[in-house]
Amino acid sequence: MLVTVDVIILSQQYNKYKANTKEHLHEELRLAASFCVEPLLKNDFISVKSFLQNWASTRTSIIALDAQSPNGFNLVNYAEKIQTNHIVSANHTISYNQSPLLTLTIKEDTSATYDNFVEQVFIIVLLSFVLVLLFSFALWGTLRRTAITPLENEIIERHKAEAKLLEKSKELKFSNQELEAYSYSIAHDLRTPLRSIVSLSQLLQEDIEHKIDENDKNLLKRIAHSGLFMSSLINDILNLSKISRHDIQIEKINLSETVSDLVNNYIELNPDKDEIHIEKNVVVYGDPTLINQLLINLLTNASKYSGINQNRIIEFGIDKSHVDYPYFIRDNGIGFNMNYVNKLFKPFQRLYTNEDISGTGIGLAICKRIVDRHHGKIWIESQENVGTTVYFTLN
Repeated sequence: MLVTVDVIILSQQYNKYKANTKEHLHEELRLAASFCVEPLLKNDFISVKSFLQNWASTRTSIIALDAQSPNGFNLVNYAEKIQTNHIVSANHTISYNQSPLLTLTIKEDTSATYDNFVEQVFIIVLLSFVLVLLFSFALWGTLRRTAITPLENEIIERHKAEAKLLEKSKELKFSNQELEAYSYSIAHDLRTPLRSIVSLSQLLQEDIEHKIDENDKNLLKRIAHSGLFMSSLINDILNLSKISRHDIQIEKINLSETVSDLVNNYIELNPDKDEIHIEKNVVVYGDPTLINQLLINLLTNASKYSGINQNRIIEFGIDKSHVDYPYFIRDNGIGFNMNYVNKLFKPFQRLYTNEDISGTGIGLAICKRIVDRHHGKIWIESQENVGTTVYFTLN
Protein backbone atom coordinates (compact mmCIF):
# COMPACT_ATOMS: atom_id res chain seq x y z
CA MET A 1 0.00 0.00 0.00
CA LEU A 2 2.81 2.44 0.92
CA VAL A 3 4.68 1.65 -2.33
CA THR A 4 1.54 2.22 -4.38
CA VAL A 5 0.91 5.62 -2.76
CA ASP A 6 4.52 6.69 -3.32
CA VAL A 7 4.46 5.63 -6.99
CA ILE A 8 1.21 7.54 -7.55
CA ILE A 9 2.69 10.67 -5.96
CA LEU A 10 5.86 10.44 -8.06
CA SER A 11 3.81 9.81 -11.21
CA GLN A 12 1.76 12.93 -10.49
CA GLN A 13 4.94 14.93 -9.94
CA TYR A 14 6.38 13.70 -13.27
CA ASN A 15 3.18 14.60 -15.13
CA LYS A 16 3.22 18.02 -13.46
CA TYR A 17 6.85 18.45 -14.53
CA LYS A 18 5.90 17.67 -18.15
CA ALA A 19 3.06 20.20 -18.01
CA ASN A 20 5.34 22.89 -16.57
CA THR A 21 8.00 22.09 -19.18
CA LYS A 22 5.47 22.42 -21.99
CA GLU A 23 4.22 25.74 -20.63
CA HIS A 24 7.80 27.00 -20.30
CA LEU A 25 8.53 25.95 -23.93
CA HIS A 26 5.48 27.86 -25.15
CA GLU A 27 6.69 30.97 -23.33
CA GLU A 28 10.25 30.69 -24.72
CA LEU A 29 8.95 29.98 -28.21
CA ARG A 30 6.66 33.03 -28.08
CA LEU A 31 9.56 35.20 -26.95
CA ALA A 32 11.86 33.88 -29.70
CA ALA A 33 9.12 34.41 -32.28
CA SER A 34 8.89 38.07 -31.33
CA PHE A 35 12.46 38.58 -32.64
CA CYS A 36 11.57 37.02 -35.98
CA VAL A 37 8.65 39.29 -36.93
CA GLU A 38 10.71 42.19 -38.32
CA PRO A 39 13.15 40.08 -40.43
CA LEU A 40 10.19 38.10 -41.82
CA LEU A 41 8.47 41.31 -42.92
CA LYS A 42 11.69 42.26 -44.74
CA ASN A 43 11.91 38.75 -46.23
CA ASP A 44 15.25 38.33 -44.51
CA PHE A 45 14.85 34.59 -44.13
CA ILE A 46 18.59 34.00 -43.70
CA SER A 47 18.61 36.08 -40.52
CA VAL A 48 15.53 34.26 -39.23
CA LYS A 49 17.07 30.89 -39.95
CA SER A 50 20.37 31.84 -38.32
CA PHE A 51 18.64 33.23 -35.24
CA LEU A 52 16.44 30.20 -34.73
CA GLN A 53 19.33 27.74 -35.14
CA ASN A 54 21.51 29.70 -32.71
CA TRP A 55 18.61 29.94 -30.25
CA ALA A 56 17.97 26.16 -30.41
CA SER A 57 21.66 25.29 -30.07
CA THR A 58 21.87 27.13 -26.75
CA ARG A 59 19.23 24.79 -25.31
CA THR A 60 20.71 21.31 -24.98
CA SER A 61 17.37 19.67 -24.12
CA ILE A 62 15.79 20.69 -27.46
CA ILE A 63 16.08 17.76 -29.86
CA ALA A 64 13.98 19.09 -32.79
CA LEU A 65 13.12 22.46 -34.38
CA ASP A 66 10.83 23.03 -37.33
CA ALA A 67 10.00 26.37 -38.99
CA GLN A 68 7.47 26.15 -41.82
CA SER A 69 5.94 28.92 -43.91
CA PRO A 70 2.27 28.95 -44.91
CA ASN A 71 3.18 27.84 -48.44
CA GLY A 72 4.84 24.66 -47.04
CA PHE A 73 8.47 25.79 -47.28
CA ASN A 74 10.67 24.52 -44.39
CA LEU A 75 12.91 27.35 -43.33
CA VAL A 76 14.46 25.24 -40.53
CA ASN A 77 14.16 21.43 -40.22
CA TYR A 78 16.46 20.26 -37.49
CA ALA A 79 16.15 16.98 -35.54
CA GLU A 80 18.61 14.95 -33.49
CA LYS A 81 18.66 11.17 -33.93
CA ILE A 82 17.53 10.21 -30.44
CA GLN A 83 15.35 7.17 -29.66
CA THR A 84 13.04 8.22 -26.86
CA ASN A 85 9.34 8.12 -25.99
CA HIS A 86 9.58 10.89 -23.40
CA ILE A 87 9.15 14.10 -25.46
CA VAL A 88 7.42 17.41 -24.71
CA SER A 89 6.51 19.51 -27.79
CA ALA A 90 5.29 23.09 -28.29
CA ASN A 91 4.31 25.17 -31.32
CA HIS A 92 3.66 28.85 -32.08
CA THR A 93 2.54 30.68 -35.22
CA ILE A 94 4.16 34.07 -36.03
CA SER A 95 1.46 36.38 -37.45
CA TYR A 96 1.22 39.96 -38.70
CA ASN A 97 -2.14 41.65 -39.10
CA GLN A 98 -3.73 38.20 -38.53
CA SER A 99 -1.76 36.73 -41.43
CA PRO A 100 0.46 33.76 -40.59
CA LEU A 101 4.10 34.28 -41.47
CA LEU A 102 5.83 31.23 -39.94
CA THR A 103 4.85 28.23 -37.76
CA LEU A 104 7.46 27.16 -35.20
CA THR A 105 7.52 23.67 -33.59
CA ILE A 106 10.08 22.48 -31.00
CA LYS A 107 10.51 19.24 -29.05
CA GLU A 108 12.32 18.72 -25.77
CA ASP A 109 13.69 15.42 -24.37
CA THR A 110 12.48 14.60 -20.81
CA SER A 111 13.96 11.11 -20.62
CA ALA A 112 16.54 12.18 -18.01
CA THR A 113 13.74 13.30 -15.71
CA TYR A 114 11.84 10.07 -16.42
CA ASP A 115 14.93 7.98 -15.61
CA ASN A 116 15.24 9.87 -12.36
CA PHE A 117 11.59 9.11 -11.67
CA VAL A 118 12.15 5.38 -12.32
CA GLU A 119 15.23 5.42 -10.10
CA GLN A 120 13.23 7.00 -7.27
CA VAL A 121 10.49 4.37 -7.69
CA PHE A 122 13.07 1.59 -7.58
CA ILE A 123 14.61 3.05 -4.41
CA ILE A 124 11.19 3.39 -2.79
CA VAL A 125 10.26 -0.20 -3.70
CA LEU A 126 13.58 -1.47 -2.40
CA LEU A 127 13.30 0.49 0.83
CA SER A 128 9.69 -0.62 1.27
CA PHE A 129 10.68 -4.25 0.73
CA VAL A 130 13.47 -3.91 3.31
CA LEU A 131 11.10 -2.22 5.78
CA VAL A 132 8.43 -4.88 5.25
CA LEU A 133 11.03 -7.61 5.67
CA LEU A 134 12.35 -6.04 8.89
CA PHE A 135 8.80 -5.52 10.16
CA SER A 136 7.91 -9.13 9.29
CA PHE A 137 10.94 -10.44 11.17
CA ALA A 138 10.09 -8.24 14.15
CA LEU A 139 6.43 -9.30 14.05
CA TRP A 140 7.38 -12.96 13.67
CA GLY A 141 9.75 -12.68 16.63
CA THR A 142 7.03 -11.06 18.73
CA LEU A 143 4.43 -13.64 17.73
CA ARG A 144 6.91 -16.45 18.27
CA ARG A 145 7.73 -15.16 21.74
CA THR A 146 4.23 -14.19 22.87
CA ALA A 147 1.94 -16.68 21.10
CA ILE A 148 3.49 -19.42 19.00
CA THR A 149 6.08 -20.71 21.47
CA PRO A 150 3.58 -20.86 24.39
CA LEU A 151 1.06 -22.56 22.06
CA GLU A 152 3.67 -25.10 20.93
CA ASN A 153 4.57 -25.79 24.54
CA GLU A 154 0.89 -26.21 25.39
CA ILE A 155 0.43 -28.61 22.46
CA ILE A 156 3.47 -30.61 23.57
CA GLU A 157 2.12 -30.77 27.13
CA ARG A 158 -1.30 -31.86 25.84
CA HIS A 159 0.28 -34.57 23.73
CA LYS A 160 2.16 -35.78 26.80
CA ALA A 161 -1.03 -35.69 28.88
CA GLU A 162 -2.97 -37.53 26.14
CA ALA A 163 -0.20 -40.14 25.91
CA LYS A 164 -0.31 -40.64 29.69
CA LEU A 165 -4.12 -40.81 29.60
CA LEU A 166 -4.00 -43.35 26.77
CA GLU A 167 -1.48 -45.42 28.70
CA LYS A 168 -3.64 -45.26 31.84
CA SER A 169 -6.68 -46.21 29.74
CA LYS A 170 -4.85 -49.22 28.35
CA GLU A 171 -3.75 -50.23 31.85
CA LEU A 172 -7.30 -49.79 33.17
CA LYS A 173 -8.75 -51.77 30.27
CA PHE A 174 -6.22 -54.54 30.86
CA SER A 175 -6.99 -54.53 34.60
CA ASN A 176 -10.73 -54.67 33.92
CA GLN A 177 -10.23 -57.54 31.50
CA GLU A 178 -8.15 -59.40 34.07
CA LEU A 179 -10.75 -58.70 36.77
CA GLU A 180 -13.60 -59.87 34.53
CA ALA A 181 -11.65 -62.98 33.57
CA TYR A 182 -10.89 -63.65 37.23
CA SER A 183 -14.54 -63.08 38.23
CA TYR A 184 -15.70 -65.35 35.42
CA SER A 185 -13.23 -68.04 36.44
CA ILE A 186 -14.18 -67.84 40.14
CA ALA A 187 -17.92 -67.88 39.38
CA HIS A 188 -17.51 -70.76 36.95
CA ASP A 189 -15.44 -72.80 39.41
CA LEU A 190 -17.92 -72.21 42.25
CA ARG A 191 -20.79 -73.81 40.37
CA THR A 192 -19.51 -77.41 40.68
CA PRO A 193 -19.10 -77.52 44.49
CA LEU A 194 -22.33 -75.56 44.85
CA ARG A 195 -24.24 -78.16 42.85
CA SER A 196 -22.79 -80.79 45.16
CA ILE A 197 -23.95 -78.89 48.25
CA VAL A 198 -27.50 -78.55 46.89
CA SER A 199 -27.69 -82.15 45.69
CA LEU A 200 -26.21 -83.62 48.90
CA SER A 201 -28.52 -81.53 51.11
CA GLN A 202 -31.52 -82.74 49.09
CA LEU A 203 -30.35 -86.39 49.31
CA LEU A 204 -29.72 -86.01 53.03
CA GLN A 205 -33.20 -84.60 53.49
CA GLU A 206 -34.73 -87.59 51.66
CA ASP A 207 -32.66 -90.16 53.60
CA ILE A 208 -33.27 -88.87 57.09
CA GLU A 209 -36.63 -87.19 56.62
CA HIS A 210 -38.38 -89.74 58.86
CA LYS A 211 -35.67 -89.48 61.55
CA ILE A 212 -35.64 -85.71 62.15
CA ASP A 213 -38.14 -83.19 63.43
CA GLU A 214 -39.73 -80.30 61.52
CA ASN A 215 -37.10 -77.80 62.67
CA ASP A 216 -34.26 -79.88 61.18
CA LYS A 217 -36.25 -80.38 58.00
CA ASN A 218 -36.64 -76.58 57.67
CA LEU A 219 -32.89 -76.14 58.16
CA LEU A 220 -32.13 -78.57 55.33
CA LYS A 221 -34.67 -76.82 53.09
CA ARG A 222 -33.04 -73.46 53.85
CA ILE A 223 -29.62 -74.90 52.95
CA ALA A 224 -30.93 -76.16 49.62
CA HIS A 225 -32.79 -72.89 48.97
CA SER A 226 -29.68 -70.82 49.75
CA GLY A 227 -27.63 -73.02 47.45
CA LEU A 228 -30.13 -72.54 44.64
CA PHE A 229 -30.14 -68.76 45.22
CA MET A 230 -26.34 -68.68 45.17
CA SER A 231 -26.40 -70.69 41.93
CA SER A 232 -28.76 -68.09 40.39
CA LEU A 233 -26.46 -65.32 41.64
CA ILE A 234 -23.42 -66.98 40.04
CA ASN A 235 -25.30 -67.41 36.76
CA ASP A 236 -26.17 -63.69 36.76
CA ILE A 237 -22.54 -62.76 37.47
CA LEU A 238 -21.46 -64.92 34.55
CA ASN A 239 -24.08 -63.28 32.32
CA LEU A 240 -22.87 -59.83 33.36
CA SER A 241 -19.30 -60.80 32.50
CA LYS A 242 -20.32 -62.33 29.15
CA ILE A 243 -22.04 -59.11 28.06
CA SER A 244 -18.77 -57.14 28.29
CA ARG A 245 -16.95 -59.71 26.14
CA HIS A 246 -19.76 -60.30 23.65
CA ASP A 247 -19.01 -59.32 20.04
CA ILE A 248 -21.75 -56.93 18.91
CA GLN A 249 -23.55 -58.00 15.72
CA ILE A 250 -25.97 -55.28 14.58
CA GLU A 251 -29.15 -56.54 12.91
CA LYS A 252 -32.66 -55.27 12.25
CA ILE A 253 -34.96 -56.35 15.11
CA ASN A 254 -38.74 -56.13 15.41
CA LEU A 255 -39.08 -55.32 19.12
CA SER A 256 -42.86 -55.70 19.05
CA GLU A 257 -42.65 -59.33 17.91
CA THR A 258 -39.78 -60.07 20.31
CA VAL A 259 -41.70 -58.66 23.29
CA SER A 260 -44.80 -60.64 22.31
CA ASP A 261 -42.82 -63.92 22.12
CA LEU A 262 -41.10 -63.29 25.47
CA VAL A 263 -44.38 -62.42 27.20
CA ASN A 264 -45.87 -65.74 26.04
CA ASN A 265 -42.77 -67.77 27.03
CA TYR A 266 -41.51 -66.11 30.23
CA ILE A 267 -44.59 -64.73 31.96
CA GLU A 268 -47.38 -66.79 33.45
CA LEU A 269 -50.50 -64.97 32.33
CA ASN A 270 -53.97 -64.98 33.70
CA PRO A 271 -56.20 -64.46 30.62
CA ASP A 272 -59.10 -63.25 32.77
CA LYS A 273 -57.18 -60.54 34.65
CA ASP A 274 -53.83 -59.68 33.00
CA GLU A 275 -53.59 -56.96 30.34
CA ILE A 276 -50.64 -56.86 27.96
CA HIS A 277 -50.40 -53.88 25.57
CA ILE A 278 -47.70 -54.07 22.88
CA GLU A 279 -47.26 -51.31 20.30
CA LYS A 280 -46.97 -52.80 16.82
CA ASN A 281 -44.12 -52.51 14.30
CA VAL A 282 -41.45 -51.09 16.62
CA VAL A 283 -38.21 -51.77 14.74
CA VAL A 284 -34.64 -51.13 15.96
CA TYR A 285 -31.07 -52.04 15.02
CA GLY A 286 -29.04 -53.90 17.62
CA ASP A 287 -27.48 -57.16 18.70
CA PRO A 288 -30.30 -59.78 18.83
CA THR A 289 -28.76 -61.79 21.70
CA LEU A 290 -28.21 -58.78 23.96
CA ILE A 291 -31.51 -57.10 23.10
CA ASN A 292 -33.30 -60.37 23.85
CA GLN A 293 -31.60 -60.53 27.27
CA LEU A 294 -32.47 -56.87 27.94
CA LEU A 295 -36.18 -57.44 27.25
CA ILE A 296 -36.27 -60.69 29.27
CA ASN A 297 -34.92 -58.89 32.35
CA LEU A 298 -37.23 -55.88 32.00
CA LEU A 299 -40.35 -57.95 31.33
CA THR A 300 -39.51 -60.33 34.21
CA ASN A 301 -39.19 -57.36 36.58
CA ALA A 302 -42.46 -55.86 35.31
CA SER A 303 -44.20 -59.21 35.87
CA LYS A 304 -42.75 -59.71 39.36
CA TYR A 305 -43.45 -56.21 40.66
CA SER A 306 -46.99 -56.06 39.27
CA GLY A 307 -47.87 -59.68 40.12
CA ILE A 308 -49.20 -58.68 43.52
CA ASN A 309 -52.11 -56.87 41.87
CA GLN A 310 -55.30 -58.65 40.99
CA ASN A 311 -55.28 -56.94 37.56
CA ARG A 312 -51.73 -56.93 36.20
CA ILE A 313 -51.02 -54.45 33.35
CA ILE A 314 -47.79 -54.48 31.31
CA GLU A 315 -47.20 -52.06 28.41
CA PHE A 316 -44.52 -51.76 25.73
CA GLY A 317 -44.13 -48.96 23.17
CA ILE A 318 -42.46 -45.70 22.20
CA ASP A 319 -42.89 -42.50 24.21
CA LYS A 320 -43.29 -39.93 21.41
CA SER A 321 -43.81 -37.10 23.89
CA HIS A 322 -40.15 -37.35 24.91
CA VAL A 323 -37.45 -35.63 22.84
CA ASP A 324 -35.40 -38.86 22.54
CA TYR A 325 -38.40 -41.02 21.52
CA PRO A 326 -37.38 -43.73 24.04
CA TYR A 327 -38.81 -47.24 24.17
CA PHE A 328 -40.54 -48.14 27.44
CA ILE A 329 -41.84 -51.06 29.49
CA ARG A 330 -44.42 -50.02 32.07
CA ASP A 331 -46.15 -51.93 34.87
CA ASN A 332 -48.75 -51.12 37.51
CA GLY A 333 -46.78 -52.71 40.34
CA ILE A 334 -45.73 -51.57 43.78
CA GLY A 335 -43.23 -49.01 42.47
CA PHE A 336 -40.57 -47.44 44.71
CA ASN A 337 -39.36 -44.20 46.23
CA MET A 338 -37.46 -42.20 43.57
CA ASN A 339 -34.93 -41.10 46.19
CA TYR A 340 -33.30 -44.52 45.73
CA VAL A 341 -33.32 -44.59 41.93
CA ASN A 342 -29.52 -44.21 41.67
CA LYS A 343 -29.00 -47.55 43.43
CA LEU A 344 -30.96 -49.62 40.92
CA PHE A 345 -28.34 -50.05 38.16
CA LYS A 346 -25.53 -51.05 40.52
CA PRO A 347 -24.88 -54.81 41.02
CA PHE A 348 -26.35 -56.38 44.16
CA GLN A 349 -28.36 -53.23 45.02
CA ARG A 350 -31.98 -54.11 45.83
CA LEU A 351 -34.90 -52.13 47.24
CA TYR A 352 -36.82 -55.23 48.40
CA THR A 353 -35.71 -58.41 50.18
CA ASN A 354 -36.07 -61.93 48.82
CA GLU A 355 -38.89 -62.50 51.28
CA ASP A 356 -40.82 -59.71 49.53
CA ILE A 357 -39.79 -60.29 45.89
CA SER A 358 -37.15 -62.77 44.71
CA GLY A 359 -34.11 -61.65 42.75
CA THR A 360 -30.32 -61.36 42.79
CA GLY A 361 -29.93 -57.59 42.29
CA ILE A 362 -27.98 -57.95 39.05
CA GLY A 363 -30.77 -57.86 36.46
CA LEU A 364 -30.85 -54.07 36.02
CA ALA A 365 -27.03 -53.91 36.05
CA ILE A 366 -27.10 -56.31 33.09
CA CYS A 367 -29.71 -54.12 31.36
CA LYS A 368 -27.56 -51.00 31.77
CA ARG A 369 -24.46 -52.73 30.43
CA ILE A 370 -26.41 -53.93 27.36
CA VAL A 371 -27.75 -50.41 26.69
CA ASP A 372 -24.26 -48.92 27.21
CA ARG A 373 -22.84 -51.31 24.64
CA HIS A 374 -25.43 -49.95 22.19
CA HIS A 375 -24.42 -46.35 23.09
CA GLY A 376 -27.87 -45.65 24.44
CA LYS A 377 -29.43 -44.47 27.72
CA ILE A 378 -31.64 -46.19 30.31
CA TRP A 379 -33.55 -44.63 33.18
CA ILE A 380 -36.49 -45.39 35.46
CA GLU A 381 -39.47 -43.38 36.67
CA SER A 382 -41.66 -44.77 39.42
CA GLN A 383 -44.33 -43.93 41.98
CA GLU A 384 -45.06 -46.01 45.02
CA ASN A 385 -48.20 -48.14 44.73
CA VAL A 386 -48.80 -46.78 41.19
CA GLY A 387 -46.21 -48.44 39.01
CA THR A 388 -42.83 -48.20 37.30
CA THR A 389 -41.72 -47.27 33.78
CA VAL A 390 -38.29 -48.20 32.40
CA TYR A 391 -37.15 -46.07 29.44
CA PHE A 392 -34.24 -46.92 27.16
CA THR A 393 -32.74 -45.78 23.86
CA LEU A 394 -30.51 -47.60 21.39
CA ASN A 395 -28.18 -45.59 19.10
